[in-house]
Amino acid sequence: MSSDLERGGPARRTRALLSRSWIGALSIVLTFLALAAWGFSSPIGSSPDDDYHLASIWCGLGERPGLCEPGASDAERAVPRQFTDARCYTFRPDESAACFDAAESGLASTDRVDVTHAYPPVFYAVMGAFATTDVQTSVLVMRLFNAALACALWGAAFFLVRRSDRPALIVSLVATCVPLGVFLIASTNPSSWAIAVAPVVWLASWAALRSEGPRRIGLSVLIVVATAIGAGARADAALFAIAGMGVGIVMGFRALRPSIIPLVAMGLSSAIAFLLYRTAQQGDALSDGLVSATPPLTTRQLVENVLQLPSLFSGVNPGWGLGWLDTNLPASVWVAVIAVMGAAAMIGLRRVQWRRATALVLVAVALCVMPLYLLAQTHALVGTQVQPRYLLPLLIVFFGLSAATSKAAEEWRGPRQWILSAVIVFVMCISLHVNLRRYITGVDDAALDPGRDAEWWWVGAPSPLAVWAIGSLALAGLLALLALRNRGGEIIDGADSERAEPSPASAAHRD
Repeated sequence: MSSDLERGGPARRTRALLSRSWIGALSIVLTFLALAAWGFSSPIGSSPDDDYHLASIWCGLGERPGLCEPGASDAERAVPRQFTDARCYTFRPDESAACFDAAESGLASTDRVDVTHAYPPVFYAVMGAFATTDVQTSVLVMRLFNAALACALWGAAFFLVRRSDRPALIVSLVATCVPLGVFLIASTNPSSWAIAVAPVVWLASWAALRSEGPRRIGLSVLIVVATAIGAGARADAALFAIAGMGVGIVMGFRALRPSIIPLVAMGLSSAIAFLLYRTAQQGDALSDGLVSATPPLTTRQLVENVLQLPSLFSGVNPGWGLGWLDTNLPASVWVAVIAVMGAAAMIGLRRVQWRRATALVLVAVALCVMPLYLLAQTHALVGTQVQPRYLLPLLIVFFGLSAATSKAAEEWRGPRQWILSAVIVFVMCISLHVNLRRYITGVDDAALDPGRDAEWWWVGAPSPLAVWAIGSLALAGLLALLALRNRGGEIIDGADSERAEPSPASAAHRD
């Protein structure tokens, strides 16, 4: 059957292709700008345990003069003094980052460095390539690189999967990543890579099983690359990648027989994930729990953990702030985030057949069992030790599955897409503003201009107000662009992209 584009002849098809390429490129640029704004919104050392991660990054390529030198003991390394000084503003949200001196030079010995290989080595080694004696510039370059890496992974997935599959990527990121995910992606925390690859591995696995030709090869390569990136940052991301491939197999079960190349890619990716998992001591937490010297939990405390578990899912509830969990966001933000998640789940779960239902149940069980098990092993209650960022990759997969249906574009079209997009933009504006103010003057000053009476800011960077405006407008423009194009089915409707698929894949695609 011929499409409208085919009836319009080669010239019309060429114009349509150029139009889609231009819109796709603009979408990636807007996504990068939104992430980059978060990279500028906080000072050096502002993400969780950043003094540890920065020291490990500077030592990620081994000892180098002026960057990473032998410390006072075998368990220490001498790294730029700024990393240890950055702790001066943590857990003091009313105080700005003015206590931090970006111009300070010299090295200081610290044991807050990964000399025992607690984390896989890839993230620290790659980030270490950007490390210089100019700490401020190096940190900003690392944050922008991680933002660009996330955009590259998402862009590759976006263009390689069929257009009818794209809502699974879009919905999963929009519903879950603002504000916690975007803050971490544009940071020097290893969770950046773990979150960035979360929607890619399972979606590429599912799509590869139902594709053929160059698209299947491209998706298979993407599976391997994304797995190596995630598993190279955190040990739990290696497990999430393997689980994501399992989810993809469940979703594409009816297309397994002719799918040799994707299965080989998944096997290779699983081997890479396992090897990187074994390089990190983080994996011991699954058997031994996190560090704890407290007695085992009582039955009452175990029940309390079950009842309090949902507070881990949104990541912005009271008690779970940004940064070192010391930047609390207003109630309007976390209520809006929960409302968006609830709406996305309700919209996506209207029509569920057995394959998607099975995958959703498996991910939901993992979301509940993993934190409860870690808390029990660690002898800890919800609110300590296990943080929402550990669960965010699984949460992204869950919401991706909720939109993994051929009817997703239709279900999200119209007022509901505009309303939920407006809510996410509101969350972005408020949370980015609060995060800026927390470090510029402290949260006790709530002026509209985040740069007014600034006590701290990056040397030579755009003004805080410009960063806030660019980040907020970039996200608003991205969501508006997607909504406008979805209105006509031109970006995420799969009408003209399923003709070339083989019949088993077409059957496997139906939800």
